[in-house]
Amino acid sequence: MYLGEKAEKRLMDMIRPEPGVQDFDMTTFVLTNKVACDCKAKTCKVSKYEDKIDAAHTKALFGK
Repeated sequence: MYLGEKAEKRLMDMIRPEPGVQDFDMTTFVLTNKVACDCKAKTCKVSKYEDKIDAAHTKALFGK
């Protein structure tokens, strides 16, 4: 989702220096409540350090 030029610039400034956009994995992300989601696997976990699936977030984002 496009959030505007200011948000785009802030994101690009964070990933440009190292490792760079070519190595930035945009298929995984962590929400502000620490739930970690993986678009390839179409699942969300309670945190990026735990393997327990967060069923509510997985269903909300991926429909499973």
